Amino acid sequence: MNKNRIASISVSGSNAVAGALLDTSEQLLTLMPDFVCQDGLAACDAVMQFLLMMRPSTVVVNARSGEKVLKRLDEFEDAAVHVCPSSDFAYKTACNRLLSLHIDAAVHSSASVAFEGAHSNHQTRMRLYLETIASLQNVQMVGCAGALLSHVSKHVLQSGESVDDNDCDFNVTSIEAFHLNSHMILNQDCYTSLNIFRNEKHPNMFSSDNKDGLSLFGKALLHQWFMRPSLQISVIRARQMAVSELMARKNKNVVDTLRDAVACISNIPRICMKLKKKLTVQEWEALLKCSFYCLKIRAASDQLTSAAAPIFEKIREFFDASLLKEVGGCINTVIDFELSSSETAVTVKHGVDQELDELKRSYNGLDDLLSRVAQEIAQTIPDSVSDALNVIYFPQLGYLITIPLREDMNSQESFMIPGLDFQFCTSKTVFYKSAQMIELDETLGDLHSIITDKEIEIVQRLQETILMHADALIQVSYICAELDCLLAFADAAEKYNFVCPTIVPDSYLEIVQGRHPLYEQCLEHFIGNNTCMGKGSASSGKSVQSDDTSSRASTAETDDTSKDKDLKVMLLTGPNFSGKSVYLKQVGLIVFMAHIGSFVPAKHAIIGITDRILTRIQAVESDTKIQSAFMLDSQQMAYALRNSTGSSLVLIDEYGKGTLHSNGVGLFCASLVEFLRRQVDCPNVIATTHFQQNPFTEIFAHNLLPETPALQQFKMDVFQGTVAEEEQLTFLYRIVPGNAGSSLGLYCARLAGISDSVLQRAKEWTHFLNNGSHLNKEDESRVNVAPQQQQQLHPSVDAVIKYFDSFDCETGDIKALWDLVRFSEAHAV
Repeated sequence: MNKNRIASISVSGSNAVAGALLDTSEQLLTLMPDFVCQDGLAACDAVMQFLLMMRPSTVVVNARSGEKVLKRLDEFEDAAVHVCPSSDFAYKTACNRLLSLHIDAAVHSSASVAFEGAHSNHQTRMRLYLETIASLQNVQMVGCAGALLSHVSKHVLQSGESVDDNDCDFNVTSIEAFHLNSHMILNQDCYTSLNIFRNEKHPNMFSSDNKDGLSLFGKALLHQWFMRPSLQISVIRARQMAVSELMARKNKNVVDTLRDAVACISNIPRICMKLKKKLTVQEWEALLKCSFYCLKIRAASDQLTSAAAPIFEKIREFFDASLLKEVGGCINTVIDFELSSSETAVTVKHGVDQELDELKRSYNGLDDLLSRVAQEIAQTIPDSVSDALNVIYFPQLGYLITIPLREDMNSQESFMIPGLDFQFCTSKTVFYKSAQMIELDETLGDLHSIITDKEIEIVQRLQETILMHADALIQVSYICAELDCLLAFADAAEKYNFVCPTIVPDSYLEIVQGRHPLYEQCLEHFIGNNTCMGKGSASSGKSVQSDDTSSRASTAETDDTSKDKDLKVMLLTGPNFSGKSVYLKQVGLIVFMAHIGSFVPAKHAIIGITDRILTRIQAVESDTKIQSAFMLDSQQMAYALRNSTGSSLVLIDEYGKGTLHSNGVGLFCASLVEFLRRQVDCPNVIATTHFQQNPFTEIFAHNLLPETPALQQFKMDVFQGTVAEEEQLTFLYRIVPGNAGSSLGLYCARLAGISDSVLQRAKEWTHFLNNGSHLNKEDESRVNVAPQQQQQLHPSVDAVIKYFDSFDCETGDIKALWDLVRFSEAHAV
């Protein structure tokens, strides 16, 4: 979480959510207009999604937001939550606070200029400007903004210092709108399950070149893209177009130049915010580099053979060569970077100001002048002190005569020297003034302070000049950050053989030879798989409860004769270790990558706009959570059922395995039936399970799932053979139509190192369970009691065992059985 980001939230009784966020490091106010929750999205889920995307360190919430929202925020561990009275969110007061902000863009906006002829004032200009960003009719949004500004102002007044750690005063220089329904919704469970953000080492950490190449500013923007995948096709296609042009072979040399130039651009917005104060030498150097390398970017982009992407149009529009040259020229003319680095202070170049040059010339010749003055003074004082006399200059104190402290200087009279006025002494030196020193003070003055003040004045004028172009510099830096991200996309696409997906508005998903972008980096050979589902999809799977697999084509080979346009739920079975979970994650990641504008790991892909990715894959347990693992699984499933729409993607990995088998089967099947019941509003669902393998809870044998083209069955292919009378299995990691017959759990346990004796016993017991039979006493190897222990059993216990072994649960005498058990309890030792 960013400690410089403060958010405010308000939820109305009509299930409408609004919010605002202030980033004090960028002095940016983000407004989220009133958003009425629909399509199953609960208000508390919308609030958590807003906070997940914004990543604030502090949250201000309206006390009237509802008990459910407040309780959910109490469990939010990533930020400090402050519940404020509804009066802080009052519209009129909040609107006045918002209109009182001083935004330069509001003064120079076209709306304000058009209004200039009438009774124009600051609040009127701000109102006109804000209406171009977000309507002030969004009552809750305005209330959130006002409460947020009030909270930050109180914090600044109470602490007496800045909100952030970078000495930037609380201020707002720009405002933007954020629309929750313009971005894909992913909760924290989804990010964790798909390994989008994890602390563990990335596979690239093991490569020889482990640098991602992004600038710090580019990393921040890329993180924002990851947190806010776009649902706007125009935004996605604009990024794709840029990546395609950057990947063109004929543009390789130009792209290398762009990549080197972008890497030299620092966080210019932060530097521009400090222009009203004082910049360090490094910050001035960063501004100079920005102007220089932006000129290189502009020149390089003009050399691209095809530069039709919007990013290059922005470069041509906003990278004003004359402005950049003026900024760079001003900085380079005024500041002496070599001398500034050695003196660790901003130093003005020679030739900038004639008066300053004369002062520096006098200051540099001060040593010779003071030596001559010292010689003149030495001739007027006793010889006993004249030999070691010296004249020095102290900033603020002026010119002083120094004499070494002698042993006989032990009284006030001993410090008295004719013609000299005693000032002070240290442990080794005595300091005096004389008429000559006073004359030097009056004629030369405090040279160092005068030079410093003069340089501050010159640098201040330079800052004011650069400040006039601050907005332009901030604009080009944001464009550089965007270009940096697109260069990273192009580099990854070329290095890892990604392809450009086709984005369509329908709920449609077609992936040919899809791969997992991370797992394939860890393996020498990765087997790609196809996915084809959704509205208008061409599926090649086997319909549920159908035994005719010969008429269905493999998912690796589809043709027009095997297309089924109704597949919405894909049921995937297969042994442990066969790649089911990897397949789930790779589909989710490919859809996610397509929505941030990246190319995807596949041979071909058509991705429909997906409003939400919902997962039931991984439950992260913690000591701070009171829920069990199955409870966490069920909460994820409930979230998916409640929030999914016809345009969502739902990924379910073996839901129900953490409870009683029959309950798990019922919950799993009931959840799939609930999705199917929605018909046209059914999301694209990929679910894996092992529940089909137990004959007593066989999903398909007992018609637990409906027979419909919308639900089809696939399995992970495994080759089973025998070598030297020993069973050998080969996982093919390929999805084919059909139903897996076994989980091969014992085989996987052997690979994990379970002993043969344990595996043999498990194999025998598995056989009994699958056949519905029970253990016989005579088969001592199958009884969980050692033979010597059995010989010591009391005869009454032996009688119970024999009676129970032949007992018929439907016709047997229950009373006689219990009488025998009680007798055994009374007499057994």
